[in-house]
Amino acid sequence: MENISLPLFYFTLLLLFSSNTLSSQRMVEQNKLWSYYTDTGLIGSSPDTHPTGYTTIFTFGASEMVDNETYYRLQTSYQFDYSAYWNNSPFLMREDSLGRVYLKEGGLSEVVIYDFSLEVGDLFEDQINGCTYQLTSKDSVTLISGGRWERFNFDDGDAWIKGLGSTSFIIPNCINSPTELLCFQTGVDMEYMVDLANQEIELCYFVPVSTEDINPAGVSIFPNPVFSAFTIQSEEEPLQGKLIIYNSMGQRVYQEEVRQTLRKEIDLGAYPAGIYYLTLGNIKQKLIKAN
Repeated sequence: MENISLPLFYFTLLLLFSSNTLSSQRMVEQNKLWSYYTDTGLIGSSPDTHPTGYTTIFTFGASEMVDNETYYRLQTSYQFDYSAYWNNSPFLMREDSLGRVYLKEGGLSEVVIYDFSLEVGDLFEDQINGCTYQLTSKDSVTLISGGRWERFNFDDGDAWIKGLGSTSFIIPNCINSPTELLCFQTGVDMEYMVDLANQEIELCYFVPVSTEDINPAGVSIFPNPVFSAFTIQSEEEPLQGKLIIYNSMGQRVYQEEVRQTLRKEIDLGAYPAGIYYLTLGNIKQKLIKAN
């Protein structure tokens, strides 16, 4: 057996370690957006439609110093006025170096609402609602961007994703809540989107893909502006994966599974004029629909 040189040996170990390493993420940062849907249980205008509800968008505002600690103000907006203005909530949040996230309201003492240092079997006390639940397992999720983030699964059915938070609500609680995380974005890049293909609710209310066009070598999308149909064409690798088109409000308006083809044509003739965003695998493209 040949000896492996030390530099090559250590480089190989580094590659193996990197491929299995979870991304280290902080939750409390200003460049993040959460979109949660609340099901009110009310029936829509059609006799047999899905229940209706509303979407709340969260982000963090500027930092604030309180008792020598740096907090960030939780801000909210809603589907009806998103991008018009943000409302300052009464809640301040901060995160320490161990991955514990604290919530402070007004002059009250802060409470821990997340603890990403927990190990399987540990108990976590919900200090807001007075419940205690147990961490039953830990695994990971691969986000849309390709990063792997650690997930904490609890016996009450909730799941926390490190760097993102609860998939039930941004301030987790042990009381059953009719809320669900729809979408999560860092900067302009979508990181998480729940699969709502079989549901009526498909709204993020913020642009669900990067505003920067990303077309791999050999891929062209034409014409753009689009008047009726447009074509995605690849000169090299076959097109493959879930093709989704969103409007400028983050609403999924078209979806199709593309399987091993070099050319795909899509008709947008019936769609209103405006800005649309296409994603297919690692392809991202802003489309302008003209009349």
